[in-house]
Amino acid sequence: MAGDINALAEELEQTEHQRLQLIGDVAHELRTPLQTIEGATEALMDGVVEPSDEVFTAIAEEAAHLKRLAFDLSNLSKSEKVRIDSIVGLLIFAVRSKMSSRCSIISSRPRRLR
Repeated sequence: MAGDINALAEELEQTEHQRLQLIGDVAHELRTPLQTIEGATEALMDGVVEPSDEVFTAIAEEAAHLKRLAFDLSNLSKSEKVRIDSIVGLLIFAVRSKMSSRCSIISSRPRRLR
């Protein structure tokens, strides 16, 4: 039983580590298209770059990239919630089972009256 709980705790810890790594990776993936959009917009506003189909296409492509990232994050969030809920559910089941077996052992012991 203790081994099962330790294994579940280890899996939760690994999941948390992966979540933190993912947050860092996502932040990087978001910064790149945002910087491209920001740079192109500033260049258009400052008159450094003339409005053209090429500039607007580049901006639209980066916006589409951001949209895909947001969609993927939404799907990932849903699947991770299911995974974590499953691990927590297994942990609760294991603890309840152990407690139940301990309670039945205690209640089955003969009692001495004084």
